[in-house]
Amino acid sequence: MKYLTFNDKEEIKEALNNGEVISFPTETVYGLGALSTFKGFKNLVKVKQRRDDKPFTLMVSDINMIEKYCKLNSLSRKIIEKFMPGSLTVILKAKENLPKFLSLGTNFIGFRIPDNKDLIELISYIGKPLLVPSANKKDQKPETTADGVYNVFKDELYCIINKDSDVKSKVPSTIVKINNDELTFIRIGTISKEEILKEIKL
Repeated sequence: MKYLTFNDKEEIKEALNNGEVISFPTETVYGLGALSTFKGFKNLVKVKQRRDDKPFTLMVSDINMIEKYCKLNSLSRKIIEKFMPGSLTVILKAKENLPKFLSLGTNFIGFRIPDNKDLIELISYIGKPLLVPSANKKDQKPETTADGVYNVFKDELYCIINKDSDVKSKVPSTIVKINNDELTFIRIGTISKEEILKEIKL
């Protein structure tokens, strides 16, 4: 395991392409990341120590990347354009014929565009979404520092992108599921339910 910076894009991309798991700061907490391939998925399940029947969020660089996996309606588009990049995860109905590990039979995939310019640029450089949960073992609190991540995972990770100053809120993202025109709030983080309902006038 090594500490890297966001400038080490080429090495990070190569590691992810080889199925490695990395860690990096978001504006909320540190996350774990693997390339959105079956090998990346299996390695992330092993490192995270969680069931392999629970889908991971896809972290993407922009709305165009989301549209490769889901069809957006006016409601989902409005929420994404207003609150992303930001500490919001939207769960959307997946397109048909996607790899099974992405939705694991739920027919839904969660997406997040982080409010972190360096991280967006890294994902754009990689050219493919990352599978991203928070950096913690099952049933433990998410880590908010690079050293905290190291103490939990040590040599299970290829690298940690070390930039603690990027972690602002230390509160996980708000999660909302959008099914046609129906909203279900799964978790409330820094973005409140009221903020979202006010924006879409519900």
